Amino acid sequence: MKDYARFISQLKYVLSNDGRVDVEGADGQATVAFTTRDGRRFDFRASLDEIYRLVELNDSEILSRAEDSSPLEAQLRLFSVHVWEAVETAADDARFFEVRDFGVVAV
Repeated sequence: MKDYARFISQLKYVLSNDGRVDVEGADGQATVAFTTRDGRRFDFRASLDEIYRLVELNDSEILSRAEDSSPLEAQLRLFSVHVWEAVETAADDARFFEVRDFGVVAV
């Protein structure tokens, strides 16, 4: 069974330097939004469970650290890079994030 509370806590932590994560709802069906430091808001067009599954697809070796308590920590760090790249390449009128097998896209 997935530990959504821990996942949310870690997701908020890895993205805290770039903005704020807001989660509404419970368990896997919760909705997720990311607001950048300059106030741009992107709503994920995916449930929390879908985001969790995408994160689990990330290679945990790429950004792993010896002190990581689980592979999920490294996977979330890589996901945060995907989010940052989506923000940096987003069109001015983009308001949503779509999760793809290769990462995150702003639309």
